Amino acid sequence: LSLHDALPIFSDLLDVQASLDLAAYLLAETIQLSGDDRELGIGRYRSWKEADARAYARRIQDIRIQLPEQSQ
Repeated sequence: LSLHDALPIFSDLLDVQASLDLAAYLLAETIQLSGDDRELGIGRYRSWKEADARAYARRIQDIRIQLPEQSQ
């Protein structure tokens, strides 16, 4: 998958909804391509080098832990 295939008009990245849709799509793809290894899948959103990917995923997890819980 190339960025051009996912978002044919590069200026669409200025559209918040288009950017969020693309980010969600790419994250879902990287998780799917990583099989059962969710940490690696999340990290591959940032880098395909395994060590860098895992470090990024751990930073994201640390941030998530610090966020207040959402009441539903």
